[in-house]
Amino acid sequence: MNFFFDESGVFRVPAVAGTHDVGIVCGVVIPEPIEGATFAAFNRFLKTLPSSAFIKGEVKGRLLEDDARKRLADMIVELPAGILFCPIMLDLTSLIGTPRANVSAAVAAKLKAIQATCKHATLQTEIGQLAADISSMSNQQILRLAAWAKCIGRCIDDSIIVHSGDLYHDCWSSLRFEIDPVQPSGGTEEESFKVLLPAWVSAWSQDQPLTTIEGIHTADHPLFENWGRSEGIDVGAMFKSNVHYVASDKSLGIQLADVTATLVRKAVIGLATAPNLQNYGLMLTRAIGEPPDAAGLFFLGPHEVSDVDRRYKGLADAIRAARASVATSYCR
Repeated sequence: MNFFFDESGVFRVPAVAGTHDVGIVCGVVIPEPIEGATFAAFNRFLKTLPSSAFIKGEVKGRLLEDDARKRLADMIVELPAGILFCPIMLDLTSLIGTPRANVSAAVAAKLKAIQATCKHATLQTEIGQLAADISSMSNQQILRLAAWAKCIGRCIDDSIIVHSGDLYHDCWSSLRFEIDPVQPSGGTEEESFKVLLPAWVSAWSQDQPLTTIEGIHTADHPLFENWGRSEGIDVGAMFKSNVHYVASDKSLGIQLADVTATLVRKAVIGLATAPNLQNYGLMLTRAIGEPPDAAGLFFLGPHEVSDVDRRYKGLADAIRAARASVATSYCR
């Protein structure tokens, strides 16, 4: 099972109260049985684009014109069943002027508290070093990593449901997560994420356990044969040696994540035109969950329901409209 991720936005909390902004990470899950057909369709789409959509031969979502984004959305609807899109939107507006915006210090403090409880010197030293690394990182960097982890966790959860059938059984024996590196290989973000990713996703799965289907996800299902433990699914084991930082020009999957992240940004930031909302809705015919969940919105700061409805209701409406009009939608 192959998972690809890319981001859109700078993940910086706005300085002015009331400013609307989000940090976006888009995940794409492509099981092996449909990988060839999916990339063939994407390559055909790329060949229709003008040279202005590329930088050094690599497509960039932010350079796509209106007609190209429409054709991208139409292509997504026609992709083979089993393709899965999982966007995450971290609401940055709710963090404006709040102590929770200082996420770097908060995460470092949590790690230092854990360090104080460690009995083994080696582990104590490792956690202390991680806390120091986190302290040296900006809030912007930590917010980005949190959004990445949230998206990866969502992809796993949704994939367990969508890819539960016999066609995908063999896919669960091997997982590959490809991430477009922000820093040079081996940088502080990458090294810290090796620890933070399994820690965060495991902690979130304790509060909200990964969804399984009774009668299908039994002990002999490949998901549990490969990743199951007596206490449930071992999320940490899923990431061990399976997370790869790959330059986007070397990965069609990451490029697909990049252009679809642009569809999300065009729908949620700036003037949300009807075509941009339609493109967004079409993309999420290949996602699961009720419209608010399918949008992947999450908050780290306090927020009012009325404000959330005002800023995001158009996204949920776009998802409902597209799902009602597309026969191959996963949720109608």
